[in-house]
Amino acid sequence: MKASRKSYLSFAVLLIAAIFGGPGALEAVDFIRGDTNNDNAVSLADAYAYFHFLFQTGTGVTCLEAGDVNGDGELDIQDGIDTLQYLFLGGAPPLAPFPQAGPDPLPPDLGCNSYGGGSALEDPEARLEILSPTLAGGASGHGFITVLLTTPQRTVGYSGRIIVGGGIIDNGPLTTPAGTIWEGDYHDLATDFTGLADYLSVYGKGQTLSFGVLSTIGHPKWIEPVADLKVLEFPVCLKPGTEAGTYPLTLEYGELVYVDTLQAVRPRLASAAITVLEEVTGSGCVPTPRTNVKFSLADGSAAPGGTVDLPLSVETDRGAQGIIFSLEYDGTLLEATGVEAVWQRPDGAPYEIAVYHLVPGPILTPAGVIRDSSAGGYFWAVNPLNNQHIFLPIDQKFEMLRVSFKVKPDAPPGVTEIRFKDGAPAIPDSGDDEFRICSRTGFIHCANIREYHNLLRSGFSYVTPQVASSFFFVNGFLKITGDISIFRGDANADNQVDQSDAIFILHHLFLGEAAPSCEDQADANDDGQVDITDPIAILQELYIKPGSIAAPYPEWGRDPTPDRLRCPRRSTRP
Repeated sequence: MKASRKSYLSFAVLLIAAIFGGPGALEAVDFIRGDTNNDNAVSLADAYAYFHFLFQTGTGVTCLEAGDVNGDGELDIQDGIDTLQYLFLGGAPPLAPFPQAGPDPLPPDLGCNSYGGGSALEDPEARLEILSPTLAGGASGHGFITVLLTTPQRTVGYSGRIIVGGGIIDNGPLTTPAGTIWEGDYHDLATDFTGLADYLSVYGKGQTLSFGVLSTIGHPKWIEPVADLKVLEFPVCLKPGTEAGTYPLTLEYGELVYVDTLQAVRPRLASAAITVLEEVTGSGCVPTPRTNVKFSLADGSAAPGGTVDLPLSVETDRGAQGIIFSLEYDGTLLEATGVEAVWQRPDGAPYEIAVYHLVPGPILTPAGVIRDSSAGGYFWAVNPLNNQHIFLPIDQKFEMLRVSFKVKPDAPPGVTEIRFKDGAPAIPDSGDDEFRICSRTGFIHCANIREYHNLLRSGFSYVTPQVASSFFFVNGFLKITGDISIFRGDANADNQVDQSDAIFILHHLFLGEAAPSCEDQADANDDGQVDITDPIAILQELYIKPGSIAAPYPEWGRDPTPDRLRCPRRSTRP
């Protein structure tokens, strides 16, 4: 998209000439090339002013010549790109007049009716902060620098410049031909990995690290007002021979760009320090991105013929828009009956995509073997190309879904596992072998899938167990209780609780003797495991502190707490 003399000025020149009586009113003024927003400096805010003018409003630029960074007589997207490359990629600076204001040495193709008068805005409520990283050193010479943002207004971009003390940074292994540090392996936690950042760069030159993030080029997108949000994480490498110690990280410069102003905003700055625990002995540093994900399925209990909802929780340190999950369970015991989305978008709107399939079982394979049944789902909070800015919580465990199961009427008492396992099939809605999923609101996005897997959707990336730093799965266990009653504390099943029960547990734990026939009865304190605390609870109950044994005690009854302990026999009163 471009603004040329013909497209932007022809009509304006005729109109002004008619009103003021001649072309003298268009006399050129001094300006700084690249300073599109007239605040007497070239910064990230000028790049925002370009794209705001070209793609959103067509207003806000009074000196078109100042915006023509490459001097080709046109104001187009390349000028904005050239500005970003100069600021954050070591690219060529704007043509003269730069860096001081002066007359335009080039032909006046675009005109400059007015220039200057603006300045950067000081906002004491805004802050950019660098966290102090601790690096192990030794054979590992890499670590990560994290940037925190506090902003009282909607923010479309931020940038900064860090000076590293001690000469410890080794840019060599991290430098691509474009000059960026390990391009693609840094995390813009607030925007890029929710599909919002249109531009992100971290550039190293000597001991100076510059970063710039612009979350909008073609569409209005922003970070909402926030305090202490981790917005950026990028890797650094230490030089071999760097000694153990503490080295300053000085945040020398910082800038924010607000939605409602084209001027640069100066936030308060907070510097930090790198602590190196051991002398760096390794070389050829190759940092890996930190992406950690955990899917957890809660435990539950139900009687034959009964139902239970098992919460599925997610925990990740990376901004994400949704998940795909795939479960496997014993179809001879259970039937999956539904999936409910628990986590809700902050704006109250429905998920862009919320579908699941429950494959009934048991399923007989061609070899005649019973295969476990499957449940899979595809849950998207927001489409990555949508203008919304919704993403899942970061650095906290939250319940995203609930999966409902019905215990089959003839299921025997016991404990059965519900496992995270890739491959839950998607049921085609036509004669094809693929299922087509489309978003329900906003930007229409469709995908064809054959089966579900376990992954996190982060921006335009799929975080799978193969590419994540860690991807943990906590399977769920469902206790089929039936009409089993237990007598808590009766570990040796002699229908009474006495000192012999404590001895029985100790012999099992430390002498390798027989296990309790009903683990629930041996779990005297009802903490979901049989360990040394259980004989202690029994002895306390008998001799020191009544009430130490959990219910059901001293009467028979059902275990009130879901856990993974087994009690396969039918317990009865004496």
